[in-house]
Amino acid sequence: MATYIKQNGSWVAVNKVYRRDSDSWIRMAKSYRRIDGSWVKVFEEAGAEIPDFRWDPDNSYSSYTITDYFLVTKTAENSVWRSAVTTQPKSSGKWYAEVVCTGAGGYNLVGIASTSFNEATYVGGTADSYGYNGFNGYKFFNTSSSAYGNTYTQNDIISIALNLDTGKIWWGKNDSWQASGDPENGTNEAYSGISGTFVVGISCYPINNAFTLVEPDSLNFSPPTGFTAWQ
Repeated sequence: MATYIKQNGSWVAVNKVYRRDSDSWIRMAKSYRRIDGSWVKVFEEAGAEIPDFRWDPDNSYSSYTITDYFLVTKTAENSVWRSAVTTQPKSSGKWYAEVVCTGAGGYNLVGIASTSFNEATYVGGTADSYGYNGFNGYKFFNTSSSAYGNTYTQNDIISIALNLDTGKIWWGKNDSWQASGDPENGTNEAYSGISGTFVVGISCYPINNAFTLVEPDSLNFSPPTGFTAWQ
């Protein structure tokens, strides 16, 4: 059913959400927030600042649709690997990020990719990207894979801890670091020897898989000691 607002004496159909402010209709922009354990769509006034840390429409593959900055869904090209990446590249420091598997689980990867990464493939499928696979729990780098952690699926929260000062990365699932990883003490990392400039990346094989990037001020879990929320 269409939504209507009255403009200049006429009722006009709109596909946005508006509120009445004095004599003007103010368009609202949508966003997601974590409320009582669930992701809830909320509304903010249009014109609010664009968040610095978000999915990057300019560098994510065209088969993805980005909604409200933080939700990315693969909507085209079924049964082929494609990737989406974030803004805010990092080349030094200790960084922590969370990504929620919002859509169907399965053939997905969560990880990091360099700023020169080819989004027509998957994170972990190149020499400048690293990935953690939800289907089998394996870790991937430069197409090579090995057993690593648990599988993950819809509603699971995947954490990334990246220490670019020591060149190490860890992944967690629902507040549990995989393979006895300990980012605080720098032990049992998934990979070492990482150098370069990186962003967060995800990859999906089927369509309709989706991921929500958790905003830095809405994290579900505390970053490891010494790590900063990616922003």
